Amino acid sequence: MLAARSARLQKSVRSVRQVHSYARTLAASDAHALLPALESALANVSSESVLFYAASRDMPSHVLGEVVQILRQSAARTRIGFLSASLPLGSSVMHSVAFAALDDAIPFRSTISGGARIAVGRWPAQKDLWKMGKSLRTDGLDTGADWRSLWGRENASNELPEALERVEYVDTNSPTSIGTVLAASDSRFQGLIEGLDAHYGSATIAGVVGARTPFSTGREHTLLADGLGADGGIFDNGALGLAIPTAARTETAFDGLQPIGDRLEITAARGNVISALDHANAAQQFLRLVTRTGTNNMTAMQVRELSSEVRKDDEFCVGIFSCKDDTVPVLMARVNSGHPMRGTLSIDTNSELGDTGAWLQLYRKVGASAPPIPSGGPCLVFFSCGAEHMPAANAHGSELVELEHVMYVASDGGWFGRPPARSAPMLQHTHACTVSHARLTIHL
Repeated sequence: MLAARSARLQKSVRSVRQVHSYARTLAASDAHALLPALESALANVSSESVLFYAASRDMPSHVLGEVVQILRQSAARTRIGFLSASLPLGSSVMHSVAFAALDDAIPFRSTISGGARIAVGRWPAQKDLWKMGKSLRTDGLDTGADWRSLWGRENASNELPEALERVEYVDTNSPTSIGTVLAASDSRFQGLIEGLDAHYGSATIAGVVGARTPFSTGREHTLLADGLGADGGIFDNGALGLAIPTAARTETAFDGLQPIGDRLEITAARGNVISALDHANAAQQFLRLVTRTGTNNMTAMQVRELSSEVRKDDEFCVGIFSCKDDTVPVLMARVNSGHPMRGTLSIDTNSELGDTGAWLQLYRKVGASAPPIPSGGPCLVFFSCGAEHMPAANAHGSELVELEHVMYVASDGGWFGRPPARSAPMLQHTHACTVSHARLTIHL
């Protein structure tokens, strides 16, 4: 079976043909309405395809069980899925199930370890993994690697999921043997994306974090796999995904963000901590932008006065751009904290920001309108709802919404994707986004 999958991938890469895909999203205020619609939609799934699916966790438990059973027993040769958040459609939040069936796909299960998301500042020298994996990191230095690229690493040996290791070099005449990798993961995905970045430098990498499900299934996350042999089952950790030979196109959108002030150059940073913007104290630059007042080299009293003008319930984000005039950010992240006297500003990212030559735009989070309903396709859409911004399903009535050619998934844990190749070299790797109302669209 593995040889057959490898042959399919090799044939597809060399002919550069479009992978056949079939996608649907079903949403309803009454979860029972999803059952017959789902059975009907799955009737068109090929037995040669890999089914990648998501079902919202907030359905009544008996209905959720039936939905998952239908998905796990579909005709697709392999079925991999996860539980997601309820789906925002228009002004309503609805129960949903979404899937994409793709031919010529190689499914995989990943157990590559990854650290938890950073809370404030990331100083890699203090990480347990650094202490436990000294030899691996030293080996990386001995081969001439830039020492900064090893900071904060969770996968210093660039490990890959076993299923992908076996097909990594099926076509030596192609710049990459795998064009796109799609994944659903728990919140500790950093090790996986580091391995993917290292081996598939020109591929499209995109993934979504499964919803937290302790009250739905008793698991932190719920990932399901059938048709994966020994790797099948139900899991609360790791990741499930698939690889296809063609390269998908991605685009990002960020709603509900109001820009504040001018774009500033990041002139000093370490890890996720920025210490200088335009060669000035980063935290004080932040205060000047937010309050539209202040000067360079403020006294402690002036800093305290400005800090008191920033409301505690305000949420701020930063967009990191490759150059001053770019229209699309390489990454978007929340501001975690700042220390005006030390000059530091911490943002919610695992990316190394030092010496990137990047630019920063500050945003204030404002009320976002309902996200647009995806159309066109075939595509997958990952929507970051944010745990604090997303209620459970609240629509009423018996309306059933069906989106053709689209797999539309909401997550309270965000998504991850790789920016365009034009980004600064230090930023050309996969980034996570947990900013609410952020969307990642993958055009197949």
